Amino acid sequence: MSIIRPSPPRAADERPILVIVGHGSPRDAAAGLATVATALTVARGGRYRAVPALMKGEPALPRVLQSLPPGSRAYVLPHFGGAGVFATRHIPEVVAESSSHLAEARVLPALGESPRIIERTNALLREVGRQADAPADLLVVGHGSSAGGDAAAEALAFGLGGADHCGAAHAVFLERAPLLTDALNRLPLGREVLVSVLLAARGRHACLDVPDALGLPRNSALSGPDGEALGPVVMGDRRLWLHAPLTDARLMADAATAAADAALVENGPAPVSHPATRALDHNQGGLAATA
Repeated sequence: MSIIRPSPPRAADERPILVIVGHGSPRDAAAGLATVATALTVARGGRYRAVPALMKGEPALPRVLQSLPPGSRAYVLPHFGGAGVFATRHIPEVVAESSSHLAEARVLPALGESPRIIERTNALLREVGRQADAPADLLVVGHGSSAGGDAAAEALAFGLGGADHCGAAHAVFLERAPLLTDALNRLPLGREVLVSVLLAARGRHACLDVPDALGLPRNSALSGPDGEALGPVVMGDRRLWLHAPLTDARLMADAATAAADAALVENGPAPVSHPATRALDHNQGGLAATA
């Protein structure tokens, strides 16, 4: 005789939920693809639950927050290049208005400020230097913000500029001086230049403004397909190597996971282990040759 007993209730998933928030666009769904890819990569890693959200377009941040299970803990990570107006004002305002049902809703620093970007750029400078047999210069391209959101771009340039494997290093911007449009003609750049573009969305800036300023066809790729540097792109007597770290889903997922780990150490217990947990190899990509 067999006795059939009901299955015991499953324990609630207590892992924090990482909400990866990008800029997005109500007119172009492709603008949010890097944000969606980052959230999916975090979720596949298994350490945290993760969902994407956008400030403009769908999935909209207010609805994403309101759909989270009551009592959950949410760590909101701005998928932006630095601590500009979205990361420091607009996103916290939405979180405050839409998270009353959550046990915790915390906005973490923008992913563009992650040390992982400096580490990755440093590795790429070494790789370009090995290929060129000479140190490469570094040109960091930021959005440009009146709200003080450019520190990440400046820190990336100034932090690596003194390294023995890096030549000159400059930070330029799209919407304030020093402008990217003047960079190639006015800055003392050498033959090999690694261009690090701190833009997450494939919007007007990434598709039109950056290629125009660099003399590239519009809608040109700004990174290799697997997050590696793309190049060399020959422009006159220079060779450019292009990299857009915020569009590298593995690198951004690693940065988001590290930020959440740090927040948990500071503010709560260690994250719940999960069978699917695995390391994210954000250094797998190197340099992608151009056709």
